[in-house]
Amino acid sequence: MAFPQTSLTNNQVHKEGNRAFVYDSALGVWDQVRETDRTENKIQTQLIHEQLSFRDGQIEHIATVVGGGTAVNIEFPYNGGYFDGNYSRFKVIGEHFRASLNDTHLYLRLADTTGFWTSSNYTRTGYMSTHDSGSTVGPGNSTANNDVFFHNGASSDAEKTVYIEIDIYNAQDTNHNKVLYLKAGGGRQNGANNLHGASIWVMWNNSSTALTGLKIYGNQGLLYGTLKLYGIR
Repeated sequence: MAFPQTSLTNNQVHKEGNRAFVYDSALGVWDQVRETDRTENKIQTQLIHEQLSFRDGQIEHIATVVGGGTAVNIEFPYNGGYFDGNYSRFKVIGEHFRASLNDTHLYLRLADTTGFWTSSNYTRTGYMSTHDSGSTVGPGNSTANNDVFFHNGASSDAEKTVYIEIDIYNAQDTNHNKVLYLKAGGGRQNGANNLHGASIWVMWNNSSTALTGLKIYGNQGLLYGTLKLYGIR
């Protein structure tokens, strides 16, 4: 359909199929009227999010923190909102951990909303340590003093890096203590040039508040490494 050419008035409407045009007498042109958004083309993100269903046991990546040798610890800060109550448990993966000084001991510390706990509030329920010169089985019910020791011997040698895996249960439970299963491998043992591995069960004697933070730190020097946090539905 051709546009009208005579007897035009300002704001005169003309349609071409589903499109509408309005005449601007000051400029002598036809302006197309903006079309109304079509609801079928809208992405309704809130509705989609509400309708998503997560399967039990589904693992989701929450966050990654990287230590570049500038601090004594690598952590998920207690006030960072990392530990979500929507998950039944959590898994922490530590990769390429090493210290700036040889024979550094690595430790774990946990936190609630008041900060990281430095009291004797951790119980090591038992551990097994292996290396090329033998193995050691540690006793249960050994109350840790301020920290949970789980690996001895990070090294500045890149070939002696430490790898860590931590499963956390009851993290958001305010009626039961938190339980952790830690596994670590690599590094040195007491300065010897050999590989070392350890598995440890630990209980954090905190049943009244939820877990909100976690950090790994050394007794000396600075740390390199990556921590990845996952939530399990």
